[in-house]
Amino acid sequence: MFLGIINVPNIITSLAIAAAMAACGLTAAGHVAAAMLCLLGATICDALDGMIARRQQRDERTRAFGAQLDSLADMASYGVAPCFIAFLWGLNAAGDFALFACYVTAAAFRLAWFDCHGPDEHAGRRYYTGMPSTYAALVLPIALAAQQHWSALTSPWYLRGVLAGIALLFVLRIPVPDLRQLPGGFMALLLPLGYWLWHLLS
Repeated sequence: MFLGIINVPNIITSLAIAAAMAACGLTAAGHVAAAMLCLLGATICDALDGMIARRQQRDERTRAFGAQLDSLADMASYGVAPCFIAFLWGLNAAGDFALFACYVTAAAFRLAWFDCHGPDEHAGRRYYTGMPSTYAALVLPIALAAQQHWSALTSPWYLRGVLAGIALLFVLRIPVPDLRQLPGGFMALLLPLGYWLWHLLS
């Protein structure tokens, strides 16, 4: 009846897309704390869909569709949404649109590279070449939290530098560890998640 394959992992991936779009809408409405929670929620969905998918028996057609849907969801969550949030946060000068174009292009290159090559193994641990796009949903909430607490970071050049740095890390040929395989790696997600939850409820 519908195009595509409907299963639990793909439904969770779709929720990640919805969370990214909600983050954009909430930022536009001035609810930054809730927006950051949605962006972090997209990251949780991104982790869950792969975890569940790997435990299921899937044919090649189902795996291929899920991989493509996951990449498109990542593009929405960690490519387009951060630029839209930054635009609403005040980056609306003419040169900022060139920065956004570079950022989205870098995210596309990163996702295409991963789809073609996947992760690497070094000394028994899994590494990525270039920073995974998912990590952008950790860096941006932390960067915005820092901006709210330190007046020295209120300059728009700070946020421009954050976006440019993320874009550069996307495409640099450097090994980046998988946080899920590091002791306490999930704390990298729980700390910003806890901060923005406290900020939302306070």
